[in-house]
Amino acid sequence: MPEQIDSTQQPAARPAGLWILIPLAALTLGGLGVVWMQLDRQADRMHQLEEEHAVVAQASGAHLSNLDAAVRQTNLTIEQQGSLLSRIVGTVVPVRIPESTENELVRIESKLSETDMLTASKDDAATLTREFTTLISSLPPWIQAELLPRIVPVRWQLAALLLIHRELPDDADDLLDLAEELAIHASNHPQATPDVLLERLQTQAKNVTTKTAEVEERSALERASKAASGEGDPSASLVELETLADTPERKQLQQELRLAVLRKEANRIEEDAALLPRLADPELKARLATTIHSAIQNLRITASALNIEPPELTEQLSRLAAHAEDQIQAYQADTAQKNAARLRDYQRWALEQIRSVPALDKLESGRVAKIASAIDRNNPLSQARDDANNGARDELVKLLIEHLSIVDLRLLDTAVSEWYSKVFTDQFGKLDEARQIRVVEGFANSIKHPLENLQ
Repeated sequence: MPEQIDSTQQPAARPAGLWILIPLAALTLGGLGVVWMQLDRQADRMHQLEEEHAVVAQASGAHLSNLDAAVRQTNLTIEQQGSLLSRIVGTVVPVRIPESTENELVRIESKLSETDMLTASKDDAATLTREFTTLISSLPPWIQAELLPRIVPVRWQLAALLLIHRELPDDADDLLDLAEELAIHASNHPQATPDVLLERLQTQAKNVTTKTAEVEERSALERASKAASGEGDPSASLVELETLADTPERKQLQQELRLAVLRKEANRIEEDAALLPRLADPELKARLATTIHSAIQNLRITASALNIEPPELTEQLSRLAAHAEDQIQAYQADTAQKNAARLRDYQRWALEQIRSVPALDKLESGRVAKIASAIDRNNPLSQARDDANNGARDELVKLLIEHLSIVDLRLLDTAVSEWYSKVFTDQFGKLDEARQIRVVEGFANSIKHPLENLQ
């Protein structure tokens, strides 16, 4: 019979296959972990090797630095010993100059002693200098020391020739440097110096100095010409021309520069005049106009003294002066009008102060009328009547000081001043001496009411 399979056992076969995969996955992950750990150890090893390499490199650098210092010290020692040996050889062993060296040096000295060498070209002097430098450089130090009394004059003469043949620069500062270099070289000449060459060097120094002055003068004239046409500062150029020689060209440029200075100043004044319409304060406007007018007058005086009065400048100054005068006159008229109005107000105020001082009789009658007793009021000899009169006099003193002492008599017109004097004289004369002294002291200590503070 065929084998029958229980249907209930079929699902159990599939889970068995899954359980087999789990160990395989574990083995795979374990292998990957081992590989990862090996890679990590290799990376750590690489970092360690890099650190060791850096330490070795640092140590090698320090070692090389020490070796370099040692080499330099050794070279210095060798040079010192060589110098010492040269001095010993030159001192102990008689120095023998090679015949070829002696012949070449004699040839160069003979060449320098020739008169034609002074007129030789720059290339000839440079060639001879190069030959001499090559000769001296090829000699050992002890031979150079032996030949030093002959080397120094030759070297000085060759340097003098090169200076004499040097091409003159165009710049004044460079020329001045060359003249100074020539003079210094001439002053430092050795004893064995040909007089002809020394005189030639000194003459060249003077010529270069003269050339420097000519270049400076030409440059100053060029700057002055540009400044006169508006391309520079005419004032600075005018000062610079004062140091130059008095020539017709200089005089003409001076006049042109003076005119340029006057025009520049006139243009500056015109710029200031353009500010007048923008000023709202009348006092500031008047101050600026006054400053402009004063500057114009000074400019006119300068132009007249220098005999420089071109029509366009004269017209410009006249126009600016007229405009400034209009502004000044307008301010003065406005100020005079305001002052007149304030002065009228002051007269009215002074009249009020004068009216505020009643007559003594009125003050006395007023106080007597206030006496309660009719008998005392009508009895001229009563004590109450006497007290009332004294009180009236004291009140008059107070009113005179309070109202009349503060009036400035200089500001009063004739009529008001006369009335003031009449009232004061009448009332002051009715007081006894003690009260008059009080009035005088009050007037002396009072502050006059100014016109500006009048409301």
